[in-house]
Amino acid sequence: MTVHTGWVARSPMQVRGYAFFDDNNDGTNQNTPAEYRIKDIDVELTNVDNNAVVATGKTDTSKLNDAFKFTDLPTGQYCIKMTDPTGRYKPAPIGTSTTSPNNQLDADGKYCFTLDSTTATEFANTLMTIHSGFVPAQLLAIRGYPFFDVNKNGNNENTAEQYRINGINVDLLKDGEIIRSGTTDTAKVNDAFRFDNLAGGDYCIKMSDPSGVYIPGPKGSSNSQDADGQYCFTLDSSTATEAGNTLMTIHSGWVAKTPLTLRGYAFYDANNNGTNENTPDEFRIKDIDVQLTSEDNGGVVIRSGKTVITQSNDAFIYRNLPSGKYCIKMTDPSGTYKPTIIGTSTTNPNNPLDADGMYCFTLDSTTATEFANTLMIIHSGWVALKPIDLRGYAFFDANNDGSNQNDAAEFRINGIDVSVINSDAGDVVIRTAKTDTALVNDAFKFTNLAGNVKYCVQMNDPSGVYKPTIIGTSATLANNPLDATGKYCFTLDSTTATESGTLMTIHTGWVRK
Repeated sequence: MTVHTGWVARSPMQVRGYAFFDDNNDGTNQNTPAEYRIKDIDVELTNVDNNAVVATGKTDTSKLNDAFKFTDLPTGQYCIKMTDPTGRYKPAPIGTSTTSPNNQLDADGKYCFTLDSTTATEFANTLMTIHSGFVPAQLLAIRGYPFFDVNKNGNNENTAEQYRINGINVDLLKDGEIIRSGTTDTAKVNDAFRFDNLAGGDYCIKMSDPSGVYIPGPKGSSNSQDADGQYCFTLDSSTATEAGNTLMTIHSGWVAKTPLTLRGYAFYDANNNGTNENTPDEFRIKDIDVQLTSEDNGGVVIRSGKTVITQSNDAFIYRNLPSGKYCIKMTDPSGTYKPTIIGTSTTNPNNPLDADGMYCFTLDSTTATEFANTLMIIHSGWVALKPIDLRGYAFFDANNDGSNQNDAAEFRINGIDVSVINSDAGDVVIRTAKTDTALVNDAFKFTNLAGNVKYCVQMNDPSGVYKPTIIGTSATLANNPLDATGKYCFTLDSTTATESGTLMTIHTGWVRK
């Protein structure tokens, strides 16, 4: 005969607990977002007296401190064994804090204890909580950077205009909870954000621009985030392809929320007042170097070019810019021009460049005042680095040899029309005058011209009495340089301005038609 007798615990006890990620590897749970709870850790409870497994389970992070819980246990000797079936986590060191919860598992994930009213210190001495810390079995890291996707194709061509972006907020999520966060710092290049000491597993990166200037760009080979700035992935040795399969880099592309345009031109400030009067002698200047830097992103050069006078007010133009702080730097590589003074006119366009050719500004809807507040124009004024004057006169070539004998028969002629043409500025007429014999050798004179520039002088007699003589060839006398059409082209510089290097005289000979 067999008698089966059933017994229950006189004082039923409970064991509960959770698994936490020990971010700083000190065996203690600081309860920070980085020390998140870990789900699906296997838990096995064994009764030491009979070596029988009395309960099993898996951690469920939704139940907080009751991630595992075993009830109706009698007092006695027990061991708990916890393991990660994925192999991504291993037990942390045993903690020694006197104020925060400590990991109690040994290196094998085991903790043996006496369960009684002295160890079950909660719920009227019937509940014991086990805090189990885990660290990565393999240390992994995530890093990355945001780039400005200027051509909106999701690809980072690593050009200057596809610059890195500062100040983008980055959250790393696990199981929907933020476990790390940071802000991008372009000074750290590819490590603009970086999260170290990660275990393998499933994560999401969520990125956003707190300034509202940028929004996520389209997906492409260099951008994986969706329109909400989120990218979810598995971190393991197959995705962490750098640094011995321990590092994963995330490239995120961004575009301007409200694309803006910056354009401008360079003008010659003939009267040196910093203002563009739009007169012929305040002509546009070509081939001025233009650099645009983003001050919000460390002063990096993001666009560059040269002024093109055929494009008028679009002599340089940079499209698809986000709002923000910028500086423009303009220089003349030929050394012919330097920036004029800053203009103060209330009616005409003013030069904003300082003496170094720099102007810093905020580009937004208040400064981009054209085309529905999306376009800003910069009028940059320039003066001659070394101004040169051009003068001359018209003489009657009595003997028709092209040279001026300076005698009574070769008198000076009044009323000849004179035009100065700037060939480098697109053959634009920049100055006009008529010869005035009362002024002798200054019968016509044009001051404050830029040196190292190609000019042409075009002269004709409006009365129809005179025409240009032949080109002179005397080695000792002043020669006429005009061709049969009354034109003479030359470079104005210190070699042609032979009087103190700042004055050039043109002697023009004429004969009767």
